[in-house]
Amino acid sequence: MPRKRKTRPDSITRRKGLYLEYFRPAELEVLSGTPPGVSEEIDLLRVLIRRVFETADSSAQTLEEWVDVLSALGMANIRLARLLRAQATLNGSDGGMAAALSAAISQVSRDFKL
Repeated sequence: MPRKRKTRPDSITRRKGLYLEYFRPAELEVLSGTPPGVSEEIDLLRVLIRRVFETADSSAQTLEEWVDVLSALGMANIRLARLLRAQATLNGSDGGMAAALSAAISQVSRDFKL
């Protein structure tokens, strides 16, 4: 049975993409401010990092569980940095890597309210 698509407000439905149906409306609102040229995979990874943190924040109780979460988040952020580096390379950006990484770190900090 095909998955039924949810209806979304106009501001959200203007955004097109391969992963659109997997984003929650609030996530799409946050992503609407991402700079042009940021790929859907980068957006998806950012959303998944946030979801992992939110789930861990409500369910992880032991130090061992938090160490596992920290490890998973660390690996995800390494992948995010690689995607940002690849995007910069594909866009021909030579000096913007530091700015892109800084923007990514700032975005994650805002997302997690750090």
